Amino acid sequence: MRLKSSRSGYLSRVMTLCPAAKVLLNDSKNVNEVSKKLLETEEAFSRFEKAHYDYIATLSAGELEEWECQARYFKVHLTPNIISAKM
Repeated sequence: MRLKSSRSGYLSRVMTLCPAAKVLLNDSKNVNEVSKKLLETEEAFSRFEKAHYDYIATLSAGELEEWECQARYFKVHLTPNIISAKM
């Protein structure tokens, strides 16, 4: 249960940081803040990803496929959208 809670906490942090970075993108004066927020987001995602894989290592084969897809989705769709919005 502890691994699942850690995973959820890290995911929550990623989901909080992403919209915060997008808001900062509205003003070109926020370049340094956006850079910091992107680094925070990448670090938070790395922590989430580790917790995610630690947790799924405890799951059965059927449950495993669903969890692998979710982490891949966030990595592919969430972080690149923030970076592309910056341009």
